[in-house]
Amino acid sequence: MGFRLKGEKYEEIPLTEQGWRWSEVLGLYLGIHNQQLRYFFPNGELVPTPEEAEKIERQQAEQERQRAKQEQQRAEHLAQKLRELGVDPDAL
Repeated sequence: MGFRLKGEKYEEIPLTEQGWRWSEVLGLYLGIHNQQLRYFFPNGELVPTPEEAEKIERQQAEQERQRAKQEQQRAEHLAQKLRELGVDPDAL
């Protein structure tokens, strides 16, 4: 059970429908996810662990690299088409 001090007495922190308890100090819910105690944002999203956050960051960086590579290939393709039409893309 979770308790909070109210005045000079402790009172139980009520459970949400998900079985989580709200922490006023943290501004987060605490609950069980995959048999582990985890934090949840007020909107119900799981707060990532440092390892999960690092993995997400790496994935986002890889997606950005791939997007940049695709944009570079597209620009090179368009430049080649302009050259075929007799237009110097570097002069534009």
